[in-house]
Amino acid sequence: CEIGIILQNDSVKRKGYGTAAMILGIEKAKIEFGILTITAETKSINSVMRHILEKLHFQCVEIDPKVYDDGSDRYCYCLNLPSLDKG
Repeated sequence: CEIGIILQNDSVKRKGYGTAAMILGIEKAKIEFGILTITAETKSINSVMRHILEKLHFQCVEIDPKVYDDGSDRYCYCLNLPSLDKG
């Protein structure tokens, strides 16, 4: 499962809405759909998204150099969620 967000209106950026949206998406993926691995990709220049992913315990698993037209690198992240099975 891949997750991402886009906040187009500058007035809502840097207020925690992106983090909140990511948390809700992760919870829904796990609880309602049983998804245990979530991936995300972002440009190396997108420090805000990289910060959100790392704050939510995503691990950077791969960096692909200069894959975008602007010459930036692609950062690939993965979050492995614990199983809800009780045994």
